[in-house]
Amino acid sequence: MNLVRERRRIQRALVLHIAERRRLTLERRRLRDAHNPFEYEDYIFVNYFRASKEVVIFVSEATENVLKRKNVDGLSVQLQVLVAIRFMAEGGYQRGVGQDFFLAVSQPSVSRCVKNVTRAICDRLYNDWIKLPSTNMERNEIQERFRPMARFPGVLGAIDCTHVAIVTPLEGEEGYKNHKGFYSLNAQMICDSNLKIMDVCIYPGTVHDQFIWRWSRARIQIKHLHENGPEQYYLLGDSGYALEPWLMTPVANALPGTPDYDYTQAHCQARNVIERAFGVMKARWRCLLRDRVLHYQPQQATTIVTACAVLHNILLHYRLPPPEPEEIEEAMVDMQQGPLPGDQLALARGIQRRIINRYFT
Repeated sequence: MNLVRERRRIQRALVLHIAERRRLTLERRRLRDAHNPFEYEDYIFVNYFRASKEVVIFVSEATENVLKRKNVDGLSVQLQVLVAIRFMAEGGYQRGVGQDFFLAVSQPSVSRCVKNVTRAICDRLYNDWIKLPSTNMERNEIQERFRPMARFPGVLGAIDCTHVAIVTPLEGEEGYKNHKGFYSLNAQMICDSNLKIMDVCIYPGTVHDQFIWRWSRARIQIKHLHENGPEQYYLLGDSGYALEPWLMTPVANALPGTPDYDYTQAHCQARNVIERAFGVMKARWRCLLRDRVLHYQPQQATTIVTACAVLHNILLHYRLPPPEPEEIEEAMVDMQQGPLPGDQLALARGIQRRIINRYFT
């Protein structure tokens, strides 16, 4: 008899639970129908989503075929994109993103939207929006814009890494705990003087900057260009990188008033663009901030970080003014430098010395 009562109680509770879920689904749908984000003023839309209506429409059209096939709970493609962008802009929990009156979707729907939209952005837009300059005209334009800051020709970009906090990974957690004691991804990026991201390479948090650079595709491309191109081109890196013929670093302990010091000052001024790029990205996409922490496993977190970089470039293209940059608290400079072969190091030092003697004396 008691067993029968318990079964009936469970059945009643299940019926009530299903009824409540249906009620919430209808309520969310009513809210979505009543609040169309595209009907709000532009400044309200941008303040809320950190992206303009034009950008959301562009991304929606570019990923439409993929997202239609996914068919997340009957949500339109534009709404899926809005949910994912709102999550990246807010950097909070999925439930909080879904429950606001602008979007009104369930937490599982938010999760699926973030996963599908960021993956679609990486698959459909990455190669068009994140790439190193491929023509002499593009390279000349970039190095001319760097020239007033660097004071020497041939600079194609600035390189650095930034750590993005993640939750404790389910597997291989020892590989993600960086030297500041939190779990992270170490994201290496290269940008031009306009803060446009030209390359993204992401490793676990324990991997230091020099290792990422040494095994990155971008290094192969820059090295080949330096050795075979009509001009010599360089990237600018901080002291966390080893000096190479195609990667110029500061001169350690340069004395004020010397050519070495003037070179280092100009180098740091020009290289600062990558710090500014990180600041703009983290101010716009707050899911990248240290105190927000991406509650995803490394593979999906990597996709989110990459999608943020793609959207960053798209917003630059659409000339959307950046928000006030957040203070970057984790300027994590890893001084471990893998030794270069003797001949290559001598060549790099010779190139650096020729630059100093020609442009800073």
